[in-house]
Amino acid sequence: MPVVTLHPLLEQYARTDVAGIWLVCHLAMSQQSWLPSQTVFMRGERASEMLIVLSGSLEYTCRQSENVRMDQWLCEAVLWSEKWHYCGGLVAKGISEICGLTALSSAR
Repeated sequence: MPVVTLHPLLEQYARTDVAGIWLVCHLAMSQQSWLPSQTVFMRGERASEMLIVLSGSLEYTCRQSENVRMDQWLCEAVLWSEKWHYCGGLVAKGISEICGLTALSSAR
């Protein structure tokens, strides 16, 4: 619950529907571990989940490189669109833990 409620909309959802957010946490979330230099995703791949960084650091490259750190989320658009593709690539810079929130349309 503390991870999913980092996102403002999901925080509001947790306040209004405890049973619903419980289902999100238990049915739609996963934890992933990444080693330095591992590619999390590449530009053009079909996205299936929003990612929340739990620890470590990653580098997102689209037009320019950006560091992504703990408590930041990426790929939110996958939650709102049926067929969304990554616009850039994400590579772990160090040992990193990520939480994935699977999009409903991707779960089918």
